[in-house]
Amino acid sequence: ADGGKTYDGEALTSETVTMTGDGFLTGETPTFSNFASLTNAGSVSNTFDYAFPSGVDESDYCITVINGTLSVSKKTFSIVFDSTKAYDGTVFYVTADQLHVTGLLDGHVLATGEMWTESANVGEYENNDGSFQALMAAGVIYKSGFSIVDASSDVMTANYMPGFDVKLSIAPKAITITAASDTKPYDGTSLTNSGYSITTGELATTDHLASCDVAGSQLCKGSIENIPSGAVIKNGDDEDVTTNYAITYVNGALTVTSATGFICPPTETFQLVDRTQDEMEVTLSGTPTVMNVAAGHYTVTNNLASLNPMSVGTHTVTWSLLDDCGNVVATCDQTVIVEIKPCTGVTWQGYTYNAVSVGSQCWLTENMRWATGNHSAYGDDADNVDKFGYLYTWYTAVGVAEGADDAVPQTRLDDNGQPYVQGICPDGWGVGSAADFDLLNLTAGSTGALKDVSTEYWLSGYEGTLPNTGFNARGSGWYSTERSRYEDLMTGSHIWHSDVNAGSTIIGSSTASSSIISYYCDDILNTDSRKTDRLSVRCIRKNW
Repeated sequence: ADGGKTYDGEALTSETVTMTGDGFLTGETPTFSNFASLTNAGSVSNTFDYAFPSGVDESDYCITVINGTLSVSKKTFSIVFDSTKAYDGTVFYVTADQLHVTGLLDGHVLATGEMWTESANVGEYENNDGSFQALMAAGVIYKSGFSIVDASSDVMTANYMPGFDVKLSIAPKAITITAASDTKPYDGTSLTNSGYSITTGELATTDHLASCDVAGSQLCKGSIENIPSGAVIKNGDDEDVTTNYAITYVNGALTVTSATGFICPPTETFQLVDRTQDEMEVTLSGTPTVMNVAAGHYTVTNNLASLNPMSVGTHTVTWSLLDDCGNVVATCDQTVIVEIKPCTGVTWQGYTYNAVSVGSQCWLTENMRWATGNHSAYGDDADNVDKFGYLYTWYTAVGVAEGADDAVPQTRLDDNGQPYVQGICPDGWGVGSAADFDLLNLTAGSTGALKDVSTEYWLSGYEGTLPNTGFNARGSGWYSTERSRYEDLMTGSHIWHSDVNAGSTIIGSSTASSSIISYYCDDILNTDSRKTDRLSVRCIRKNW
């Protein structure tokens, strides 16, 4: 008989014999033995032996033996594996001990064998055929060297038919590429930085980052993203393997900060010439120094307009440096001082005079003592010059020829554009006018505040009082041409005026106006004196 089964490690036998034809005589039927057997997969003839009973002559029969076939089919078993690895530049390789095997007989194991992807690149590779063939076509999984052994290490591979269901996946390798960050002070040029680096993960040892685009540019103060993109990764064969990576891009930052080297001009001081004012319009002469910024890429402004006019005192002008976008990228503070021009003395014709502020006016604190023109010391005593200065005719005081009653004194313009007579006064100073003395009188409040407080210059009881202006009028007296004598020493101070209006009575007249600071009146007295009389001259500041 035929026999068949799937390999199970046991011997296959079939000891059934079917006889056909005339058959054997009674008692002469042979016995059968030594049937064939088959354990491993394959097929063999089912041979057997037969023997007749003793005394039977085999030649009495015409015997035809037809052997059956014993067939052992291969046992199917399953090899299953489904795994993923990140791309590393190498093929996905697995060995027999990594595979999941089911369906082998007890004691049988998958002893050897290996499988690998046909490429190291990202993708899914499969093998699901039923053979142990050495290689498969490209695009699937290669395999080789599989063997199955039993507990005695005998090779049983031929008894099995594998069923492969293997999937090997190579996933993209995760990396992060970060664009460079950079910073600099504003300098009028754009800040760029094309740098980049891998900040998370790493490339396979076979690969290198060939290039990466980085876009970002910041000119003005502030920040902008520095954006990476389009990375190209290549292997040692210069093959583009970028798709084997899952790339995350991280932006850098380009930051332009405040400019450096913005230096304010030094302190500027402005002086009020018109002492009746307490504020003035200021025009600055200096500008800040700008370093480290390209020419044409900045604007300099200040807040001066909001501060003008400036009052007397110390002020801060803030200068601003603006970038090409109008952003303030630097500031500095300049100190500006507005002050009333100090009332200081002057050296004139070899003598130094002190000065004093009386309200908005600046006066010398002494009468003139320049020995010029028609002048004399009181009582023709030179010792009186040190105390009281000289006495002058009006002609000498205002600088016209002696006796020239029709002469108009030469005038200059003060800082407010008003005319004044310098006469014998120092440059920038003038002979006091009637208006000047009127304002002096109003400011002082009384002649007591104008007179020197020392009895060296006034008779006792006639001297000045406190508080005192420091004008220091002294009882210098005067010379009367009418009476040809000196008068009022230490009881009165007679001082010439300089008024020169064309309609004034002093033009073409033999008299001119003057002031008297006396012991008997609390106000300055304005009077007329002969031009030939000799009076004191007191100078007031006109040009600063």
